[in-house]
Amino acid sequence: MITSLFEPLTKGYLKVYEKQNNCDVIKKYRKEEFFGLRDFYSLLKIVFCFARKRQGIPTLSDIEYAVKRNFSGLQELDTWNIFKSCLPYDFSQSKDTDAGSSVLDLISNSFAVTCPCYEYRFNHKTSEKAHCLSSRYLLLMTNSYSALPIIEQHYLKTNGSSKTYRNRIIFGSSFPKDQEFTQ
Repeated sequence: MITSLFEPLTKGYLKVYEKQNNCDVIKKYRKEEFFGLRDFYSLLKIVFCFARKRQGIPTLSDIEYAVKRNFSGLQELDTWNIFKSCLPYDFSQSKDTDAGSSVLDLISNSFAVTCPCYEYRFNHKTSEKAHCLSSRYLLLMTNSYSALPIIEQHYLKTNGSSKTYRNRIIFGSSFPKDQEFTQ
């Protein structure tokens, strides 16, 4: 069952949490953390969704996807290898996940109206609004509007017409410490 993954994932998170403080960008901006408990909680939600989909334990590639989805962005730290080193040796090595774990795949999946647990929560034959309980906001740090046209084009390619455009784009942050980090 999935409960056997709680301890290894917690150990992986603790290692990432401790190692992030040695990264140059964290030291440069004097930040306490880049990855926090919200990232870990979201990781557990996605792993749980994959476990439900697989009717038991998620595959190694499912966990890789969940780790990269929640612990990417700090280029100095290979978070996937840290988490992987904490997983049991007898863990399933199958590569049968539905989602890729490249950066582009992770961005694309954040636009798509699907998630590992989507099919278990909604009846596709009804008119219920699609919503994934394991999803998070996509955060892309760029300079000015440079990535917006690429993101919009990719979204339209992924989801078809602009009539279904339900995403919200928010620029910047009103939190003072967030503004300090980007300056």
